[in-house]
Amino acid sequence: MAIILENKDRNVIPRWRPFVTTAGMGELSSPAVATQKVMIAHDLSQLLNDWSENSSISYAGDLISASIVSNNYDLARNAAQFVLEHPETAPKPLYSLAQSILLGRHPTSLPDFSDSPESNTSRRDVRITQIRNLLNEYQSNGVLWMDLAHRYAVLGLSEKAERAIRVSLGLAPNNRFVLRSAARFFIHRDRLDIALDILRHSERSKSDPWIIAAEIATALSAHRMPWHIREGQSILSSKNFLPLHLSELSSALGTHEFLAGSPSKAKKLFRNSLIAPNDNSLAQAEWISHSFFSLRTDVEGSEHDIERAYEANAIKALREAQWDEAYKSALGWMKDQPFSGRPPRLASFLAAAIFEDHEAAVEIAKIGLIASPGDVGLNTSLVYSYASMNQLTEATRILTSIDPKSPEDWVQTAIDANLGLIAFRNGDVARGRFFYSSAVNRAAAIKKRSLQVVALINWAHEELYLNESKSEKLFDEASNIKGDDLGPDIQFRLDRLRGILHKRNARARSSDPSRMP
Repeated sequence: MAIILENKDRNVIPRWRPFVTTAGMGELSSPAVATQKVMIAHDLSQLLNDWSENSSISYAGDLISASIVSNNYDLARNAAQFVLEHPETAPKPLYSLAQSILLGRHPTSLPDFSDSPESNTSRRDVRITQIRNLLNEYQSNGVLWMDLAHRYAVLGLSEKAERAIRVSLGLAPNNRFVLRSAARFFIHRDRLDIALDILRHSERSKSDPWIIAAEIATALSAHRMPWHIREGQSILSSKNFLPLHLSELSSALGTHEFLAGSPSKAKKLFRNSLIAPNDNSLAQAEWISHSFFSLRTDVEGSEHDIERAYEANAIKALREAQWDEAYKSALGWMKDQPFSGRPPRLASFLAAAIFEDHEAAVEIAKIGLIASPGDVGLNTSLVYSYASMNQLTEATRILTSIDPKSPEDWVQTAIDANLGLIAFRNGDVARGRFFYSSAVNRAAAIKKRSLQVVALINWAHEELYLNESKSEKLFDEASNIKGDDLGPDIQFRLDRLRGILHKRNARARSSDPSRMP
């Protein structure tokens, strides 16, 4: 079966994007009302001196990036002019950034340096070459090393990514961008203990709201007690920080209070997070509003024109059964966070289970597996779609590679259901019924009602045109299962099966006059 939609625990763990994009979204500027300069690796005067002595695209890029972080664009005007005069060698995002500076605009909408992973089936990547060329000139730039790590992670080259991250941390051990990006990489690699160590032992761990938010969110993801709750609460009450820079902190603290059983405190914190949210805190509010229905009004009633809010839009569209919008947002989320397994899981689910476009589901899952090799959800999606297209050899090959002892409790149920699908497609009805029945029973045993219903629906589909069909009985059994975890996608698939059964019965009545009323 296709992977199911689960309302899995979510935390405001840091996003990881290329530096230019992150800076353009305002997340690296000074959080304090009384601004302080936050530098990449050297202060502005040193970078300005480097640029004066070495007029090249790489030094211009360093100065421009630093000017954005410190909100001091005037110092980079000459460098920006130089970039515009060399369009043939300047990366497109840097060119756009230079245009914004010369026009006097704060850059808020910037394209990524990185290309989509699907456009780089070989591991010879243009962006990696660009970054390495820059590093030949400026080896001590920790930000460039982190961008290199990001690109390696997108291509599934985790060991190379980790080496670049450790170099970046050595060069810029207290840089906000470097710290949050490194933590996100280790979370992606399911090494949350390392992510926590990085965040907790930095000089910023008690004073930077972005680092404190990341530490709290990472600790919650690891089911451990956050270290810096008190410092985070003190920062929120101080009124010394701009709202954007408090949004993720309010959200992380709100999630902590929600999990601790303090809904009134949590609700207040989530409402504060929506004063000036970013895409991450907005997605967390959308997710938590499933439990706080009164918060849903706040989320929907606020005017949020937020860059890259793909995940939040996907969560909202799923809740409202707006499948086209959910699919579009999931694909945007994939492009924005190409190293993460969650967006391709969602996109492949929608392609397979909602739109029944199994070719698209296969391509999406393959792209997701580049950065997340072995992802059990993506491999399960591949099996289901290959089997649905009657590519049974490939479906069986992938199915046998899935470890049934995965920590995700639904995996063995999905394995049984897919064994049932493959058996039906091979013409072995008895074996197909055995495995589908096993899947239904397993889902019931672990109290996964949504999984139980989906197994029954898929089983009923395979029974549709047999002489002794069980489709009607299976549909009735699925329809009678109730539970809070049955989302709009379940009802959509039930309605679709009801329509198919209705048409089948109508055809049977029209071809057999004795069955007419």
